[in-house]
Amino acid sequence: MRSKMALPELNFDHHFIIKQRLRIIKLLLIEISESISVLFLAFTLIIALKHRDNNLKLITIYIVVTIIYSLTDVWACIFTPTNYKFLSVLYNSYDILEFTIINSFIFSRLRSTTLRIVSVLCFLFYFLMCYIDFSHFHFSNFTPIMAGIGYIFIAIPSLLLIFEVLKSDLKTDLRSNPDFLIGSGCLFYYSLCIPISFFLGNAFFANNILDIAPYLVCLTYFFYAFLIYTFIRAYLSPPAKYSLEMLFKTERFIVNSLN
Repeated sequence: MRSKMALPELNFDHHFIIKQRLRIIKLLLIEISESISVLFLAFTLIIALKHRDNNLKLITIYIVVTIIYSLTDVWACIFTPTNYKFLSVLYNSYDILEFTIINSFIFSRLRSTTLRIVSVLCFLFYFLMCYIDFSHFHFSNFTPIMAGIGYIFIAIPSLLLIFEVLKSDLKTDLRSNPDFLIGSGCLFYYSLCIPISFFLGNAFFANNILDIAPYLVCLTYFFYAFLIYTFIRAYLSPPAKYSLEMLFKTERFIVNSLN
């Protein structure tokens, strides 16, 4: 949910009233996009509760956390839009939770020791960057660039998960493989949000693209819709289709039989 990547402060000129109205329209566009995404998440949560799958428990937790965050964000932007300290703490907290939950899910699905080590290194590098950022600035000072760094360290493990599914010997329909679906959704969404985050986090570019910044933020919601779609497909996929789980169970059975 990306309303937090949002708008630099406006420098008003003599067209004050017109710019104010345009600013309100753009902010409403972002809030409407976020509200629609919350509805989609609520629909996904209903599907998750109906098709309960322990393998997707962390994804369900992520959906619940995101719904709570989004509702809080909408409320704060409407009733306390100038409380930047609260909004920054909210955005930073959600970024850390988002990173932790998504990467924990991916780590739980990886089976290769090497790939799991790489996933752990992504954890460590991200929290190291958080420590450096918050020690120089403050937890109540949100920076889109820091969000972009988090997306990098989500996209890398997502690629590893896809790689592990593709290199497995077990035949499976990728369109109904939950690991592949979620890995693809995360790789697609977070990879595309990386350049937008760095773009909006750069003061020079942010000041020069002020008019299109809200549309870039809304574009991230379009990307996010695909991520939600992959979650829905994953929940609706038969649990028996978990290729990696079945592959390693089969391998262990064969090894034990030979021994």
